[in-house]
Amino acid sequence: MSQSIIIIQDGDREAPDKTPGEILEQNPPAGTMLTSTREIRVIVARAREAKVPNLVGKPIVEAKSTLEGLGVEFTEVQKDSSKTPGTVLGQKPAAGVKVQPGTSVELTIAALPLIEVPAVTGKYLNKAKTVLKDSGLDVGDVKRVEHEEHGENYVLKQDPAAGAKVPFGTTITLTVVAPN
Repeated sequence: MSQSIIIIQDGDREAPDKTPGEILEQNPPAGTMLTSTREIRVIVARAREAKVPNLVGKPIVEAKSTLEGLGVEFTEVQKDSSKTPGTVLGQKPAAGVKVQPGTSVELTIAALPLIEVPAVTGKYLNKAKTVLKDSGLDVGDVKRVEHEEHGENYVLKQDPAAGAKVPFGTTITLTVVAPN
């Protein structure tokens, strides 16, 4: 009756040039007759861990490149911020934590805050332009239409409408009363 060989992993150690799980040492050494226990004890190459770097304050392009170089996955979460858009605001896990390849790091990224479009309908064109500019929005096309009740440059309509949430710098189209 033949007995099978039993391989027991006694530990692991860093071996950057070896594949994780590759046998580095064995006891008894190769070529030695096995004892009646038929056990071979081995030390294997440890899975490569990566220490998560501090990515806070870095541009997302640089952060992604750094993580890819470490073999670490990542996800992005956008957050309104006054910081430059695309800047890393936070990370999970924190800097210095050791992770296995394939682990995902969550990056919180600065996004432009959305601005609520102010109501400019019912104002005159110059005032409407000032209100929009002061809100971080741009005045786009100004359409002129005939109107019996209101004077020249009275704002009849705006697009997007008041209360809409839009990115900084969005262009607002106004419809105003044409000159008589």
